[in-house]
Amino acid sequence: MDITGFDFWEIKYIDSGEQKLKIIDGNMFEMAREFAAEHEVMSIAFYANIMIPTAPNRSIEKDRVYEKSLTKEELSMVTREWLEERRKEIVHAVVD
Repeated sequence: MDITGFDFWEIKYIDSGEQKLKIIDGNMFEMAREFAAEHEVMSIAFYANIMIPTAPNRSIEKDRVYEKSLTKEELSMVTREWLEERRKEIVHAVVD
């Protein structure tokens, strides 16, 4: 099964008294870390969406098949290895 996916950071924050949402590509964890450090953050989550092939040239999108909430401190410790481990978890959860 050839699964493709997209992971991303979702940061909910307060700006000028308003709740806002920032989405950042999963690979850009340094950018997510910097953004979180510069804003009044309400929540940080790492999500993954996937595409599962169902027939030639067709697939089904599954939104948010994975969710991991983090604190600013936890986000500050995210590494490339951390991302790879989450991606392995996602694949195993979908395939198993």
